[in-house]
Amino acid sequence: MKAIDAANFFIALSNSRDKNVDDGVSNMKLQKLLYFAQEACLKQTGHALFDDPIEAWQYGPVVRSVYQQFKQFKRNPITINKSLSDIAKTMSADDVELLTDVYSILSDKTASGLMEMTHQKGTPWSRTFNPSFDKTIPIELIQDYARHDKLWDNISSFMKPTVIPPKKNGMYTLPKEWEDDE
Repeated sequence: MKAIDAANFFIALSNSRDKNVDDGVSNMKLQKLLYFAQEACLKQTGHALFDDPIEAWQYGPVVRSVYQQFKQFKRNPITINKSLSDIAKTMSADDVELLTDVYSILSDKTASGLMEMTHQKGTPWSRTFNPSFDKTIPIELIQDYARHDKLWDNISSFMKPTVIPPKKNGMYTLPKEWEDDE
């Protein structure tokens, strides 16, 4: 998977939710969601969710290619013209489940709140950040940190039954409310 695929999933998931519950995903929040999805995948599976490098920027971990794609939105919620069901069809069932879990756990946090989480002492960002230049956070550092990060313990226990799509032919069938209105 590419980081942009996970990004599009998070954006479409946010856009499909009730605006009274979910006020959208800004580029800053998206960057942190991507970082935490990578960390959760490393903890749960031992392998990376995507190969795109994550850099340590002033305001936290950033996937540069995804940042560039959505920078025109600035601090505003990002919108895309792709449906959640179309995006999810291109992913494995495990990836959909992991991304849904990460979003369920972190969606109520603000971009600033997620930034504070990544900036804590001892995090991969805090161990890599250099104010003079953007530096790639080594995947091994994220993986090592993930092993000890309690946030992802029993990740599936955070999933709500109404969010878990049923499997059909090894792939998830999204709930009716996630389908496009036609």
